[in-house]
Amino acid sequence: MTGTLETPESSCDRGAAAERVVSSNAIELPLLMKINYHEWALIMQILLEVMELWDMVEKASKDQAQDRWALAAILRAVPSA
Repeated sequence: MTGTLETPESSCDRGAAAERVVSSNAIELPLLMKINYHEWALIMQILLEVMELWDMVEKASKDQAQDRWALAAILRAVPSA
């Protein structure tokens, strides 16, 4: 996987729960909010599967680079406290 994840961009297509984080690979990651966990979890799983990173979440992996990409995607989709 190439590219880096960028800063959040807002889109108002479905209100506050629709804020998105855009990666340089043009895959939009949903931003986790208090009201959208179930939708967020499902979309994140699908997108991580598309990026071939879901196995890094579910299974122990020796591929540290892929593990870091999965972690970076998840961290970008969770707002800072």
